Amino acid sequence: MDEPQTIDDVLADLRARPHIDLTRQSVSTTIIVETTQGIIELVVLNPETALVQVSGTDPKIKQPVNCQMTQSFYDLEGRITLPKWIGKDLRMQLTFKNTSLNCSATVSAAVRLKNGSYYNVF
Repeated sequence: MDEPQTIDDVLADLRARPHIDLTRQSVSTTIIVETTQGIIELVVLNPETALVQVSGTDPKIKQPVNCQMTQSFYDLEGRITLPKWIGKDLRMQLTFKNTSLNCSATVSAAVRLKNGSYYNVF
């Protein structure tokens, strides 16, 4: 019989998957994220604080707006969070001045380079 997974086991598994750590991105890096409900484009303004300019297909972010990509989360009998992290099957949380937006699960992500080419992360 399989032993139940602990939170530490789930975190280790999530960190081992392909991902984007916003704190390791350069200023002006563009990240295109496909979720189960649409497309989100993030332009990194400050990697340390995960300050981004975000726009996308969600009506709340149709026009570019600055916000903080605070965390992504995964549920397992409570919330497991990964700060400033974009990962497959995780839900990003975008925090604005007066509200936050919990995005649907991430399906794929790509980074656009300064020369205009893309590479898929997952």
